[in-house]
Amino acid sequence: MAPSQPMAERRYAMAQHTATNVDTHQLFNAPVYDRSGEEFARIANVWVDDNKHPYFLGILTHGNTNHVIPAQGAKLSSRDNSVRLAYDKATVEASPICDPKEDLGDEDERKVHAFFQGKGPDLTALPAPMARSDVSRAKARGHKTMADKSYAEEARKEVHWSSGINIIAGVWLIIAPFAWGYHHLTDALWNDIILGTAVFILAVVRTSAPLQYESVGWTNIVFGLWLIIAPFVLDYTGVNAIAAMWNDIFVGSIIAILAAISVYATHRVTRRGGPYGATSTRPRSAEEVRRTR
Repeated sequence: MAPSQPMAERRYAMAQHTATNVDTHQLFNAPVYDRSGEEFARIANVWVDDNKHPYFLGILTHGNTNHVIPAQGAKLSSRDNSVRLAYDKATVEASPICDPKEDLGDEDERKVHAFFQGKGPDLTALPAPMARSDVSRAKARGHKTMADKSYAEEARKEVHWSSGINIIAGVWLIIAPFAWGYHHLTDALWNDIILGTAVFILAVVRTSAPLQYESVGWTNIVFGLWLIIAPFVLDYTGVNAIAAMWNDIFVGSIIAILAAISVYATHRVTRRGGPYGATSTRPRSAEEVRRTR
């Protein structure tokens, strides 16, 4: 085996737009083509090395099975943000199955490398962020052998906590007129009850499908902004009107900010047109791909 190049030199030697040399967020939900040009999957997860460079890819096939493959040799198209693998479809579909929510341990990495060795790029010789012939050598050089958590899972968590608080905010809007004593203010009462119910329902929808229904989050942003301006548009005059006004301004601000956090979390992962499960289509043949490119 040839002497190992310094890591910086090995990275520089890689072709432009290879999957190991890109922003990880570009890869999520990207359509995946095998080496013959047939689309058959999407990127569901990315495991990275110490420097946040992709090292393993989680591939979700149209059969809804998750497989883990080496990122070496995969190329990211700058034109349509699709990923072209160095392996054929049959090889990927026969590869080890992974849980996209879990890290990869030493044994998992060995299994993946053993399966793909000889079926595509030489995993011990190909320039890569962490070129290695075995896990022990990687440990000796100070690299992680356990992958980072999925960005998609992080996005789900952000949507869950932000939308969860908005569920509480929706409930509070419904009871606030009675808690603060402004239920006699007709405009404020019905504005809070209607908006509170709507925010509650939409926030529940967001938590039930955190990587879908981004537009629902945008709707709650609009509702939050409306609550902020409502006291100046509707008739908020009478006893405890100040409490009604500040309650709506404060709660509306919280709802809008949290909904924006929720939307951004989903957008980071699904900006290519929605989550895989909601937009999957039948696999396209190589001829169909060539006609559309």
